Amino acid sequence: MKKRLSTLTAIAAGVTFLFAPVSPAHAAGAEHCWTNVETGQSRCFATFAEVVSDLSGGRVTVSGGASAFSTRTADAIAAVSSTVTIGVVYENINYGGASNVYVVSEACDTLSDVDYQVNLASTVWNDRISSFESFENCDTKLWSDTYSGTGYGWYTSSLNVGAINDLTSSIQWR
Repeated sequence: MKKRLSTLTAIAAGVTFLFAPVSPAHAAGAEHCWTNVETGQSRCFATFAEVVSDLSGGRVTVSGGASAFSTRTADAIAAVSSTVTIGVVYENINYGGASNVYVVSEACDTLSDVDYQVNLASTVWNDRISSFESFENCDTKLWSDTYSGTGYGWYTSSLNVGAINDLTSSIQWR
């Protein structure tokens, strides 16, 4: 089991950390964000292209909205930065609307244990996810509560999360 769970140390200490904080950039017009699962750092922008540009230090560009994100884009970002993209969540079905890109330092491994997780309970993404994509060898599971309750996953992608639509309070990747 990889010891990369962002909450592993916190659990050992009996403390819970919440990641994907509400960014001051979530002000009007900032609908597309990225969040580092391991550090909690998050930045938001008016366009998805700005997210990709920020993650890559301006070295990767995309045209179109968040639905244009692909494995090729994830690989290009990883090649020019110290982060890899493990997932993108979307506000609407079919990869539409606002988005949040989750990045980490290493891709998921091939074991069936949880590699990364985020608690969305106190964030703008709580009860907001309708579709998602996974990258870098990861599968995603959505939970209606903090890593419990109704679960949806383990899937590489989902155009429509069905019964858990707008009910997700935490995410895990393996």
